[in-house]
Amino acid sequence: MPIPEETLNLILERLEAVERHVADGRGLLEDSRRYFQELRQKELELLQKDLEIERLKRDLYYQKKLCEKEMEARSNALEEKCRFLEKDLEARINRERELFERRLAAEQGLWAERLAGEQEEWARRVVDAKRSEGFWARLIRMLTWS
Repeated sequence: MPIPEETLNLILERLEAVERHVADGRGLLEDSRRYFQELRQKELELLQKDLEIERLKRDLYYQKKLCEKEMEARSNALEEKCRFLEKDLEARINRERELFERRLAAEQGLWAERLAGEQEEWARRVVDAKRSEGFWARLIRMLTWS
C-alpha cells in the first residue's frame, strides 16, 4: 500500500524540522563546548592570577619584614651614633670647661698681680704724698710764723 504523497510531504517536513533541530542542537553543542573551553581558559587564567597574587603577597610580606629589620638596624645604628656623639660632645664640653677654668684662673692671677702692683704703687704714692705733705705743711708753718 502506497503512502499518500501528502503524508510523505508531511513526514519530509517533519524530518527536515528534526534535521534543523538536530543541526541547531549541534550548533548549540559546539557553542556550548566553545564556551566551556573559554570558561576553562578563563578559570585557568584566574587561577594563575590568584597564584601570582599570592606570590606577590608573600614577596610583599618578605620585603616588609626586610624593610622592618633594616629600619630597626638603621635605628639602632643611629641611636648608637647619637650616644657616641653625646659622649664626644660631653668630653669636648668638659675639655672646654677645664680650659676655660685654667684661663680664668690665669686671668684672675694676672689681674690679682696687677692689683697687688697697683696697690703697692698707690701705697707708695700715699707714703710719698704724706712725706711731701709733711714737707709742705712744715714749710707753710714756717712761712706763717714769720
